[in-house]
Order: sequence, then structure tokens, then C-alpha cells
Amino acid sequence: MAAEEKGKVVTLLDGKRSNNISIMLGRIKQTNEELRSSILEMNIDKIGEDMVKQFLSHGVASKEEASMLQDYVGSGPGVDGRVRELGKAEQFLWEMLKIPRLEQRLNAMYFKSKFLERVSDIRPDIETVHTASKNLKSSKKLVKLLELILAIGNYMNADSFRGGAYGFSLDTLGKLGDTKTANNKTTFLHYLVTVIDKKFPELKDIGVELAGIDKACKVSLPTLNAEISELQKGFSELEKEVKLPGSGVKGDKFNDNVKAFLDANRSTLEDLKTRKQEMEALFKSMVEFFGEEPKTATPETFFAVFSGFIHSLEVSVWDVPPSSMNYVGKLLSGYTRWQQKARKDNEREVEAARKAAERERAGKDTIKGKGKSNESILQTERKGVVDDLVSSLKTGEVFRAKTKIRHMRGPSMHKRDPSSRSMNTDADAAMAQMRKR
Repeated sequence: MAAEEKGKVVTLLDGKRSNNISIMLGRIKQTNEELRSSILEMNIDKIGEDMVKQFLSHGVASKEEASMLQDYVGSGPGVDGRVRELGKAEQFLWEMLKIPRLEQRLNAMYFKSKFLERVSDIRPDIETVHTASKNLKSSKKLVKLLELILAIGNYMNADSFRGGAYGFSLDTLGKLGDTKTANNKTTFLHYLVTVIDKKFPELKDIGVELAGIDKACKVSLPTLNAEISELQKGFSELEKEVKLPGSGVKGDKFNDNVKAFLDANRSTLEDLKTRKQEMEALFKSMVEFFGEEPKTATPETFFAVFSGFIHSLEVSVWDVPPSSMNYVGKLLSGYTRWQQKARKDNEREVEAARKAAERERAGKDTIKGKGKSNESILQTERKGVVDDLVSSLKTGEVFRAKTKIRHMRGPSMHKRDPSSRSMNTDADAAMAQMRKR
């Protein structure tokens, strides 16, 4: 670009470029020589993080600009005079050209100044997912709640091929509020919170126990990995820089400054990476524990399932219809009167069914003693199943088979969704059988 003389001022840069540099310099109290000295010393305290960032955007001359300035200033006698003729922006760039590897030096200063801040921003996200994974996997209340849902689902489907399931996929939790009675007023969640209120009050504060999952929903593993990769990349670049020969320029403290930073913070970066790996391993283990696919699960989607379910459960507490309360009360209050009789009848009926099956295999069509048909035996067996499921809900017997949840692995183990049927049909059938007793 040709020089343009305006009185005693020579401008070589285009108007926009010159204006940007002038605005930047207007915020600085130091002279160009003082700025050069601060950058050589790697003294960011004298310049400030924001100004280092501004220098990276506007303070590094391009090859074309450097060549243009060198051609004008030249060398030998009269150099100082020609420099004084330059515009303010040109004089600044000329002084910065005296700093070896200026752009790499500014990048190093900015990386150093932001390193601990970035680590402090990343670490809480790692700890949030780690803690949420640990709490979710170790929560006995959550296991009991999931088993209660499974038991109610099996109870609803006791006389159906869908009964007797060993587990269900977690997306079922988001559908429980959509499973309603025939009058469209009571949902599975209403029924569930009523049972919890009456028989399992220790589960009421599960939302407090799992409070951390709300924050875990907001953590993005890809973003977390990208941020740690950026830190590692910046660290590696500094390690390469300090291996280069020194500049020999008076006052240059780049190598000493950067080496001290690397030695002081290398363990911090390694600890962060190790903690992130531990978090990912725990998250994967927790996802597998609940029978889901770790390759596709993310904290955002996985924890959101539980967060949404707990929130829906808490909301349902405030709008339980009276009919749901009355039904559960009737269902559970009669247990004491017929507990022993129900157990004895069920044992007798199951034994009769076993003998009937043996006789059927042997080609016999009748059953001695009571003379029941196979159909009547199946009906009494179904009644026994209802009795057993209701009694086990009260005694807690249903929660002793903890291996059912621990051994769930993928959709193939899920015989059916506990929310797959309307509640009123099974509820009415259960009440009818209780009344017969």
C-alpha cells in the first residue's frame, strides 16, 4: 500500500484497520515501549486480560503490513525520524514487530491467565454428574420406588399375559401420568402417591435425596470433553514453545515464565482429566445398573427421565382425586382380616393346580377330591395372586427380591410396560375378589 502523507504524518494502513488500533490504544496508559517491555516479561498484570485479547485481534501485524512498515522505515541513518513520521497505529505495530513470536506469546499469556478459571468452570460439572450418578445408583429409596411401580404394574396385569414382568424400561416413568382410569380423573401417579402416603411414607422425601439430578440434566458431555481437549491442546502448545531456542532479546522472560506455569499446573490438568474419566466410568456403570444402553445415554437425557418423574410425582401429591384415596384405603384396610386365610387358600389352590397339571399330562380329565375344573383352578389361582400382591405391598415382601432390578439388561428383559393397561378394570376386579372374602 502506498504511503499517504498528511502534513508530517504518514499512514500506511487502511482507515478501518488504523481506526481499530487507535481505539484499542486509547484504553491503554502505557507507551509503546512500556507495552513491548511488559509483553517480553510476560507481565499480564500491567496489561490486563482484556487488552491481551484485544492485541490478539488488532495488535499483530500481518505479513503484508510488516513488509510495508519495513520498506518505509528501512535501516541505517534516519530510522528514528521516519518512525516518528508514522501514524499512531503504524508506530504501535512497528514497536510490536520487535517482539519475537508475538502472536504465540500473546496466546500463551491469555491461556495462562484463563487456565485456572476454566478449570474451575469445568470441575463442578464433572462433580455434578459424578455425585448424581453415585446417588442414583446407591439410592435404596429409588430402588424401592421402582419396585413399587413394578409391583403395581404386575398387580394391574395379574390375570394377563403381561403380568409377572421382571422390569421395565425407564421411559415408562414418563408415561405413568398418561395412564388413567375410565373416568379420566385418576392416573397411575395419583394411585402411586396415595400408596406411598399410606404405606411407604419414607419415600416421600426422595426428591430431596436426589436433588442433584436437576443440575446433572444440564451437563453436556460433548461440551465437557471439548473444553478439556482445548485445555490439553493449549498446554501441549506451551510445552512445544519452551523447547524452542531462546530469543536472546534483552528482558525476554518467556521460557522461564511458561516453564514455571507448566510445572505448577501440570498435575491440575491431569487430575481434572482423571476425575472426568472416573465420572464417565461411574455414569456408564450407573446406566447399565438401570438396564439402559450406555453408548447412547447422556447425562442430559438420562437424568432428565428421573428429574421429570420426581417432579411429576411431587406435583401429583397436590391433586390426588378423593376417589383414588378412598380406593387405596379400602384396598389396604382389609388386609389384617383375611391375611392368614388368603395365604392358606393360596397355598391350597396352587397345590391343587399343580396336581391338576400333572393329571392333565397323564391324560386324566378330572380332579379327585374337590372336583374342580382346570378353569376354576386358574380362577382361584388368579385370586391368590391378587391377594399375595396386595399383602406383599403392605408387608414389604415385594421389595426383598432386589436382584430383579440389578439384573435388568436392556429391553429384551422387559416383558411389558406397567402402565400398559387402564387401572380401573384391574382395580374393580381386585375389589370384587376382596368383597368375596
